[in-house]
Amino acid sequence: MLAMYLSVLETQEDKDRFEYFYRTYRNSMYKVAFGILHNSEDSEDAVHEAFLRIANSFEKISTLPIP
Repeated sequence: MLAMYLSVLETQEDKDRFEYFYRTYRNSMYKVAFGILHNSEDSEDAVHEAFLRIANSFEKISTLPIP
């Protein structure tokens, strides 16, 4: 999945920043989604959709500092 998200980003810097964001938050996002949906497939779909939306509008948030 990560490769698909990275393919919509233009610069290597954005790809690196997105990959950091993805690896940092994917598990937490899944846990929250599962806590709401109580279904693993639906939770995976929700997280996928969220990351796809983030990737598609990443230029808006790409200036946020990485801790």
